[in-house]
Amino acid sequence: MKRKLLMLELLHSRAETDVRQLERERKGISGEKMVRELIDEKMVLEDVTLEIDGSVIQLDFIVIAAGRVTVLEVKHHSSDYVIRENIWYFNDGQQASNPFYQLERTRGLMEKYLRQRGFRVPVWGFIVWTNIASHVYGLKQDDPFMTPGKLVRYMSENLFRADLVLRDMIDRDRMRVSPFDKIELDTKELASGLHCLKCFSLEVKRTRKTVLCTKCQYSASTSEVVKAHIIYYCLLYDRTNFQIKDIMTFTGELISLRTLQTCIGQLVETGILCRIHRTEFQLLHMEELIRRIKD
Repeated sequence: MKRKLLMLELLHSRAETDVRQLERERKGISGEKMVRELIDEKMVLEDVTLEIDGSVIQLDFIVIAAGRVTVLEVKHHSSDYVIRENIWYFNDGQQASNPFYQLERTRGLMEKYLRQRGFRVPVWGFIVWTNIASHVYGLKQDDPFMTPGKLVRYMSENLFRADLVLRDMIDRDRMRVSPFDKIELDTKELASGLHCLKCFSLEVKRTRKTVLCTKCQYSASTSEVVKAHIIYYCLLYDRTNFQIKDIMTFTGELISLRTLQTCIGQLVETGILCRIHRTEFQLLHMEELIRRIKD
């Protein structure tokens, strides 16, 4: 899951946040999930942030193949648009931002990044329009614009072979925390409780071994819930170190101290946590754990 979306889902339950921002992020994720299913994961990096000569760019997808790199910017809008003389307009006539300008800037910076590292490969860029109910009128034939169907044809007509060396280099250079994902919040105002691991509601029931959501009926083991809430706590409080009492407070003391100690001990054994002092621990590889959480 994207870091920003996870923060917004948690804050929607724990604090009064702008639901429109959450809905926009959810729409974007639904489009990206559609694209993710169409591309061979071996040659793709997703949600990449790079700093290039002082400029920070965020890329939804990079298809990294021998001889060609393709940047895909996913748009999942609900409105219709009209293009007149290279200017984008909403259906009501108001001017809209032109996504081709941002795409070309990103494509150019990506090409520069590769050239500086000795990779002289062309960089292509496309807008992928994922909502079939939304239309863009006035497109030219050579505009860098794709529907999911056209993306499938693009991938099949070009016999891509993954460039793992280049992929690994970009993965090493990516920023682990994007400045675009920062959300200002007052942690003192956060409600306590246990989240459903599926819908993030705080309306749950505890049994001895499970946590059941009374809203969507999703059930998870207590050990899964403890692991997830350590990640949630560290994300919202912007830290990797915590004490057991912090998790007790964060979860509203709905999980007993003994159960927390047992679950945390198991997480230390599996290498997810590192013990610093008797009751203080460090969460390891937090960003990777966040990415593994399903949308």
